[in-house]
Amino acid sequence: MAMFRDAFTWVDSGAIAYPALHKKIIELTMPALVVKKLFLEFPLVAGKTATFVKQSGSRAAAITEVAEGSEMPMDYTPYTYITVTPYKKGLRERVTRESIEDLYIPVIEDQLRRLARRMAYTIDKDCQSVIDSAAGNSFTATGTSLSATGTEFTISGGLGTKDILKAKAAIESYGLIPDTILLNPINARDVYYLPQFSLYAYGY
Repeated sequence: MAMFRDAFTWVDSGAIAYPALHKKIIELTMPALVVKKLFLEFPLVAGKTATFVKQSGSRAAAITEVAEGSEMPMDYTPYTYITVTPYKKGLRERVTRESIEDLYIPVIEDQLRRLARRMAYTIDKDCQSVIDSAAGNSFTATGTSLSATGTEFTISGGLGTKDILKAKAAIESYGLIPDTILLNPINARDVYYLPQFSLYAYGY
């Protein structure tokens, strides 16, 4: 706050004071947010609380038979509530005036990139923790896949097509359709390692 109110205005955001630097930090951070993209955007200031409604009723899709003249059951969906309170995490990086005046721009940008990568990883890690805490099913991958000859083979310590189908079936049993698979770099490698059938005699 300046001593003379008419000369300077109060600035409470770095984005207002340094728009170019703010834009640069956003550009460096956003591309690495992989897990965060699976969530809906809901801006919420730190310290505030939001409540979301969640269905907790029966997932049965079919309607049971009712005898003639008997009373029909009333359909209702119980709801539960989830309360979310965001928290704040931060880390500072010191950019001195001497560094700027001496044109150490690559060093400054490298510092910002490193900070941005750590922040992006922190956001993704927290999002992954939310997914893990709400997981209803968990099983160990067997690494079993079906070969082109119709026999099964197993890659120890890896991920197989049978594991992916088992996870898909578990989600579909709740009346949901899975459209995304989230993998860490090691398991992503296992997916690329899955057999791609291309037999010379195929189709003959």
